[in-house]
Amino acid sequence: MQFRGKRVLVTGASGFLGTALSRALLAEGALVDGSFCTGKVVQGVTAHFWDMASTSSGAQLIEAARPDHVFHLASPIVLRRDPALLEGLRSRIVEGGKSLAKACEANGVPMVVAGTCEEYGNQPAPFHEDLPARPVSPYSTAKAEFNTWVQDRMVAHHLRATIVRPFLTYGPGQTSNRLVPTAIQAALADQGFNATTGLQTREFNFLTDMALGLMAAANPDAEGQILNLGGGSEHSMREVVEEIYRLVGSDSTRVKWGALPDRAGEAERFFGDHSRFQKQFIHRPRMGLTDGLRATIAWWRSR
Repeated sequence: MQFRGKRVLVTGASGFLGTALSRALLAEGALVDGSFCTGKVVQGVTAHFWDMASTSSGAQLIEAARPDHVFHLASPIVLRRDPALLEGLRSRIVEGGKSLAKACEANGVPMVVAGTCEEYGNQPAPFHEDLPARPVSPYSTAKAEFNTWVQDRMVAHHLRATIVRPFLTYGPGQTSNRLVPTAIQAALADQGFNATTGLQTREFNFLTDMALGLMAAANPDAEGQILNLGGGSEHSMREVVEEIYRLVGSDSTRVKWGALPDRAGEAERFFGDHSRFQKQFIHRPRMGLTDGLRATIAWWRSR
């Protein structure tokens, strides 16, 4: 889909992936509006504060932005498996998402809805889109509930939507306590850290590849589908950390593998089958792991 001259709304535009998507859309000549709850949107994006917990806020956001297309990325991300979190996450992810989707439907605006690969739960990898959702956390449960509602709405009403399930993403700007930024900070400080066995494998996707994948998913031919988003190569946690220490020039023997127990219920292998997306939209990741880590390390050095 060509975005030049189109008005595009990115919800969650101040987030890690939302920021990268906003920049990619601006580079293509789109007129970008972005919602935020915390943080700041990038320069060139028209900012709109959006409280997902307000049931009328979705219609207000669409009225203010008047978009030709919507990328719905906004979501609280809480990976703890505490059942007490579910009610609060539902109020934002499910009810807030419904508010936005109904407004898109009423105005005939197509949307790309970001779910999560965690909806697949602990099923055997690789995960393909026809597998049932088996969420294992309140976050993935709320995401799965909203996406089931979206699927029903597409069939029973006139909602134009594509659901994508992004897989593990890393890159410049990621400052959370995830593996890659944590290991980079430790390596740059020439420190080690306590880790699990590190034998679990994941697919690793560079940020800009994921932004381009989201844009490809806005193709009208994708409407009505669920698509895995990613396609990066599979690596063990240990392999990734050791590569980070090598690129930084730090001593990887400082990492204490096995000092922490593996998380209960954690999947040994977690990666997707991306053949559906790649066959339909000829989209494949461009950035390999070493180059992606090198770019991410350079960003951290610049800080």
